[in-house]
Amino acid sequence: SVVYRTNQGTDMHLIHATGISNIKEMHSYIIEGTVSKTPDTIQGGHVILSMRDSEGNEIDCAAYEPTKNFRALMRKLIEGDEIVVYGSVGGNTLNIEKIQIRSLAAKSETQNPVCPSCKKRMKSAGVGQGYRCKKCKTTADSAVSIEVERKLEFGLYEVPPSARRHLAKPLVRMGVQDFELFPSR
Repeated sequence: SVVYRTNQGTDMHLIHATGISNIKEMHSYIIEGTVSKTPDTIQGGHVILSMRDSEGNEIDCAAYEPTKNFRALMRKLIEGDEIVVYGSVGGNTLNIEKIQIRSLAAKSETQNPVCPSCKKRMKSAGVGQGYRCKKCKTTADSAVSIEVERKLEFGLYEVPPSARRHLAKPLVRMGVQDFELFPSR
């Protein structure tokens, strides 16, 4: 019998890039950086996010339609999130195979203030007039900013098997890591 040795499912194709300025077309890399622009969904359902490295260089990273639910994860990222992306570069875009979320930026949104008397939300009194409680007529000058809980966990995520390249190592074979693994089914 003959035994063949293979590099399939090993991630041997990935090169640790020291920065975006050092990457080349038609190569596969592991790149650390920060989300520099909120992800955008383009025609065809593809999700594109921009990432900046520590030197200020940027690259677009893509999760294409065949990655299915992986794209929903990409859409939850915001500017300032620290990530590590794994994937191949083609057409000045990194095609994401895996993504590690290292830290999340704080996300806040403005809401109408709550009335201190009756605990109801105040309504706008008109442009430049602040806020007023309809029930007890209490006023407030401005809206309040509250921090929103991010529904993301730190760890390593992968595209589903149907969208995975033959060289990509499945997370279920990664073993013990310093971070949580979220394998795709």
